[in-house]
Amino acid sequence: MIPCSCNWLLKHHKNQKFESSLPVFDKIVGGLHPGKVIELCGPSSVGKSELCWCIVRDCLKSKKTVIIISSKKIFIEDHGIDKMCLGTSLQIKYTFCVYKLIDLLKAVDKTVF
Repeated sequence: MIPCSCNWLLKHHKNQKFESSLPVFDKIVGGLHPGKVIELCGPSSVGKSELCWCIVRDCLKSKKTVIIISSKKIFIEDHGIDKMCLGTSLQIKYTFCVYKLIDLLKAVDKTVF
């Protein structure tokens, strides 16, 4: 695990858990917790992005704040998400290398708290 301030979120909010509309996913990852980063890996066209968008929609419906970190341009309207969420309960951050990702996670943590 890469040491960053997200560890503080995990330690202090470990009892908070969000369950998605995908019980099998929740069972595999143990639910979504504040500060927990989940990386999905797999071959093309197996549904990684659709899984993420399903979870994003679930979180937004439950009035949770969502931060998406991506290396590709994202068009939220293509995924059934209202543009009104952008900037309030939904933030999109772009990064193209691991070192920038670590800095981004630290910065995001500081802006959330």
